[in-house]
Amino acid sequence: MDKVLDNLQEIYTIAVNELQKDNKDTLETIRIVAAIESFKYNNKNLEEIMETFRLNKTNIETVKQQIIEEQEEGKKKLEENGEKIRNLRHELLSIELLHSMEMKLLTKWGMNRETQAQIVSEKQQKSLIQQLIDVKKKMTQEERLIGEIGNCYENQIVSLNEQVSQWEQKYRKEMQIILLEIQEIMNQITELQENHENYREICKEHIAFVEDYLKCKEEEERLNEEQCYRIRCAVRLQAWWRGVMVRRGLGPYRKKSKKGKRSKSKKK
Repeated sequence: MDKVLDNLQEIYTIAVNELQKDNKDTLETIRIVAAIESFKYNNKNLEEIMETFRLNKTNIETVKQQIIEEQEEGKKKLEENGEKIRNLRHELLSIELLHSMEMKLLTKWGMNRETQAQIVSEKQQKSLIQQLIDVKKKMTQEERLIGEIGNCYENQIVSLNEQVSQWEQKYRKEMQIILLEIQEIMNQITELQENHENYREICKEHIAFVEDYLKCKEEEERLNEEQCYRIRCAVRLQAWWRGVMVRRGLGPYRKKSKKGKRSKSKKK
């Protein structure tokens, strides 16, 4: 790495000197010089590179030792795998023999299945041909029925169209009658609304009359109650005064003297 870096620095210095000999300050020369200067390394960068190089050397040595150990382990594994491969080859031979026997049996079984399949297919073909014949017969019968049904439906459609036209005429006539009735009802409603307004005014007058009557009646009842109350009070006062006169012997309720009675008896 040190030699490579020294050689690169010498190359950069030679290139810069040759470019400066031409004394041409063109853009291309300036760009080339700037690019060369950008690739120059400082002493600090060189020291860092050397330290990384040393670390890489130590890492390489550790890796070499690991590779040697792995090679030894690989040799051992190869020997073990060789024995396994031999066993597997022996098993493969036995499997091939079994496979050849099975293939022979399978070929015979396949031939038998083919013959059975041919017999079954022939039977199915016969049944399918019979089914096709039956289906064709049914198709002809169904086509005939469809034609008859179509004719029936056409006749029904014609009759239904006639009925629809008749019902439309009836509907129009009935609608005209109904519209006339509705118009009459609307006129009646307007008359009723007018009468209702008149009745409202009359009702308001009657309500006012009734209110006045009720007020007068209440006033009369109040006066009647006052008169009755006065009469009851007068009756109570008269009764009290009569009781006082009777108890005290006043007025017509005075007690008569006994002398007068005696004189009257002597005269007799």
